[in-house]
Amino acid sequence: MPVVYNCRVFKVLEEDVQLPNGHKSRLSWIDHKPCIAVIPVDEEGNFLLIRQYRHATGGYLLEIPAGNIDEGESPEVCVQRELGEETGFQAGRITSLFEGYLIPGYGMNICISILPRSSMRPPCLLMTMKTSK
Repeated sequence: MPVVYNCRVFKVLEEDVQLPNGHKSRLSWIDHKPCIAVIPVDEEGNFLLIRQYRHATGGYLLEIPAGNIDEGESPEVCVQRELGEETGFQAGRITSLFEGYLIPGYGMNICISILPRSSMRPPCLLMTMKTSK
């Protein structure tokens, strides 16, 4: 599969293919790392959303926390990392809701959607205090 464009986020591939119906076509698609999307709900049943600037849309969006799964990282570890980075919270027990392609018409990006199943809690903060003598 020839790569026609490569950047830090994704690759664009293009290839001449024969489709199942026999037609020939040149197809292009995006190859992107697998990612997670977290649907955090607090103890009162409120969704936890983040406000994030997206240059492609020309402004800020309300989103659920999400991010790429790093090489060698499990989806569960990625969930906790992304929640911590984007919201300052950590999940208790987590449940996978869905795993599938986000844009199958032109992308190979698999997304795992996760629902934290127990109360979310802020991460432990370590504080140091100086004592005077």
